[in-house]
Amino acid sequence: MKGNIIGRIKEQSKLQDLYDSKMSEFLVVYGRRRTGKTFLVREYFDGDFSFYHTALSPFQMKDNESLLMQQQLKEFSKSLRQYGSPYRDVPEDWFDAFDRLKELLSTKSRKKTPCGFH
Repeated sequence: MKGNIIGRIKEQSKLQDLYDSKMSEFLVVYGRRRTGKTFLVREYFDGDFSFYHTALSPFQMKDNESLLMQQQLKEFSKSLRQYGSPYRDVPEDWFDAFDRLKELLSTKSRKKTPCGFH
């Protein structure tokens, strides 16, 4: 609920503008760890998402970028399946991953709901 958010007026205004837009919108929320990014998005939209995914921190595997990308794709694939994607294999790359996301979202109801991804 929006009432649980203290401050963040500028960020809430931006979220509302994107939600009210007549176009499809894509928003990436990023920043330092432990600053309330996930809380802001979840609370503002009250958990009402067509798709939601929280990425792994790049600092968790900073010494092995190739392994990090594979792990990120694996986790993204799990999120896709959680929201109804029929694919069971891990996408080969981010182009494939986002194609699967587009396909998944096109099968969802045309009702306007936010797409959370950060």
